[in-house]
Amino acid sequence: MHNPTYITKNRLGIYYFQYSYTDEENSQFGSSVKRKLIRKSLKTRIKRDALLHAKHLWLLMNKIHKKYFQNPELFGIAMKLVAQYEFIEEKG
Repeated sequence: MHNPTYITKNRLGIYYFQYSYTDEENSQFGSSVKRKLIRKSLKTRIKRDALLHAKHLWLLMNKIHKKYFQNPELFGIAMKLVAQYEFIEEKG
């Protein structure tokens, strides 16, 4: 079975979420477009759980990308909010 491109597994069998995007701020004036990659452990070896969590993170990152990636300051704030959300989610 095929994994979506936003989910990978490390050598220990733990799944990771990854989100790739272009660095448009540094690709001006004809220079090469730089791809950036954000990776986050999903802290599970169970594929079904990893897929559910990764799909949620992908939707969240897609929304953040559309709204904040054009402004580095707003992007930093958005990433802090994602970290706070995950912390609260872990605490239940």
